[in-house]
Amino acid sequence: NNMEQLVKFKSMSEIAQFVKENSQMLYFEDLGKQQKFMSNLVLDIYNDSRLQEGYAAKGIDLMDVITLHYRAADLGLSYIKGDFSIVKFGGKNPRPQIFTSYKREREDVLNSEMVAEFYPQTVYNGSTVIQRDTLDWQISPQQKSAKKLNAQGQFDLTNVMGFAFTLVTTSGKRYTYFTTKEEIFFEIGKEEKMLFMYKSANGETMFYKFVMRKLLKWLPISLSEAKKWQDAEIVPNLPLNEPTQPILGNVGNFAEKS
Repeated sequence: NNMEQLVKFKSMSEIAQFVKENSQMLYFEDLGKQQKFMSNLVLDIYNDSRLQEGYAAKGIDLMDVITLHYRAADLGLSYIKGDFSIVKFGGKNPRPQIFTSYKREREDVLNSEMVAEFYPQTVYNGSTVIQRDTLDWQISPQQKSAKKLNAQGQFDLTNVMGFAFTLVTTSGKRYTYFTTKEEIFFEIGKEEKMLFMYKSANGETMFYKFVMRKLLKWLPISLSEAKKWQDAEIVPNLPLNEPTQPILGNVGNFAEKS
């Protein structure tokens, strides 16, 4: 049983042998890609075997892990570099999926010859935010003085109004997407595992990833060098709001309500 096997490994060499035997049907003509696939898979299973809440505990079958690693290698993603992880969300028929990292997705866009700058911004309460057009926002930021994490070690949303992401092309055109934290949580819904990820110590990068994908979805230009990681999309795309009046100051304290 693959599920039981996950918790029985004693050494890296034992894992390597198991991977070799169970991935014989998955191979690349490119030897370098094949070696990356195998080494990433062995390291992932090795790391997972040391966790109490690993793949077995999450109900993720090892053959799914192997298949997803193969797909990730085919997409040029590296587990060792932190390009992706394998996760399983809720729903009627949940299946594990590749979850690409914010860092990798941002790097893919920065690799485009059309992109000069591509950066996020956490917008704090007290900032003035004015929408002039769909991707034209004027943000006069209020600096944050408090710590990024709260007493529970979670990303502290108490003083956060929302998040923005800006792309500047090499020709000088600037595009910005902004949304409030309340709007993001509304789109995510009540899925506990998703909410946990957004409120974890690394929660800020989850918000950045959300607004980054929204910005890319609404860009009026095509970034030819940007990779396609839409397969890893985990939040539904809802229509943009119509241009709004300026958002001024505190817009509510979600951290205390939730």
